[in-house]
Amino acid sequence: MRNKALTIATITSATAFLFCLITTFSLAPAINVEEVFQQLRPNGGEINQDYWSRVEGNVDNPFSLAYFALGFFSFNGMLNIGVSSSFGAFVIFLTILLPISAIFIFFFGGIYCYKILIDRTKQYRYDEIRHINRFIIYIAGISAIVFLLIGFIIFLPMESNLKESGLLTAWSGTHNDKVIVNTKLVHVFEFITALKFMFGATMTNILSPGVNDQLHEIGGAFSNANINESQMIAGLVFLIILTPIASILAINAIVFRFGAMYSNKSYQEIEHFHNWLDYRGIYTRREFREMIFHNIWFWVAVAGFGISVFIPGVFHRYSEPQDYIVTVVVLVIAVVTFIPTIVQKILINKIFKLPQHKIMFYQQLLLIFVGIIIQLVLWIGFKDIFNYPATFAVFIPILSITIGLISLTFFIKTKI
Repeated sequence: MRNKALTIATITSATAFLFCLITTFSLAPAINVEEVFQQLRPNGGEINQDYWSRVEGNVDNPFSLAYFALGFFSFNGMLNIGVSSSFGAFVIFLTILLPISAIFIFFFGGIYCYKILIDRTKQYRYDEIRHINRFIIYIAGISAIVFLLIGFIIFLPMESNLKESGLLTAWSGTHNDKVIVNTKLVHVFEFITALKFMFGATMTNILSPGVNDQLHEIGGAFSNANINESQMIAGLVFLIILTPIASILAINAIVFRFGAMYSNKSYQEIEHFHNWLDYRGIYTRREFREMIFHNIWFWVAVAGFGISVFIPGVFHRYSEPQDYIVTVVVLVIAVVTFIPTIVQKILINKIFKLPQHKIMFYQQLLLIFVGIIIQLVLWIGFKDIFNYPATFAVFIPILSITIGLISLTFFIKTKI
């Protein structure tokens, strides 16, 4: 049964990935790169023509255009500009749905492949590898979080320096009498986007000294640019090199761990997990209250979810109808997310005994996944309506997601 579920998950994720891949490449030919770029290009305010001419030469296909658009504009901002629906769909599939489906196929497909390899590995070899893999999970996982924090800490004192570099002046402007760039919210990823497409999107150029010289050559708004290059390069090394490497190692080790659980060598372990899920443990409201209030990791997960809901779902500007709509939708989703716990409370004192562990496990998963979705949708789709400090705008999603993952890990670890 467990192998059948894994096979179905692998096939489903592979099908989703192929669908997103085919759809992405089907939409690409319909994108008029020059036309869309001119729509995204500001036509009012302080505009540096030389800068945009250089960027235009590096945005020469639908794929680079999509990453360029998403790197600085929100979906809400692009819709306000008036981009075509085909380009909007293309951006969604290329930058969001395709990567997410790729992650799922890597996760389930990796579990399936590791299961096959582990089944063919001798027991003593497997025991050695599993012991090493356990250390990799902790070391690589902690390193990824630390590298990410170090990168943002390095960039934190550079916020004012980056905003004075002239890039904001070049990006700001209007389109059809509407401001298309919120200059109060320009964080490190937008700055990387600006440099990436100015330098031809090559890693070597972005991480090499000489950014100020390049900006001075363009002139105009960049004539007085004085970016701390060594500090910027150090921050980028942590953000775009060390953090991804550590994250890939941690995720691969976690996939191996799941593969081990589904292998024949760990049959009892996965059976123990399923038995724990199916445990039925509470009859009364008193037991329900004790179970809720004594479960510290449940409240940790709620705290992480609360950060996702309130920042930026509730605490943002309220100047247009869409701002109120965002708040109402987020709050409704927040209430719906607690359905497992609400249903559990309603069914107390009924004829059957409730599967406590399974309900709480599913509740934890919902809090994490819904929290991640809320963060992705708000920061990618509506970031132009938020006025948080730059680094804070990036730190909040990382914090809420990390709290959720930690709560689920320790909830399972302390119960099994």
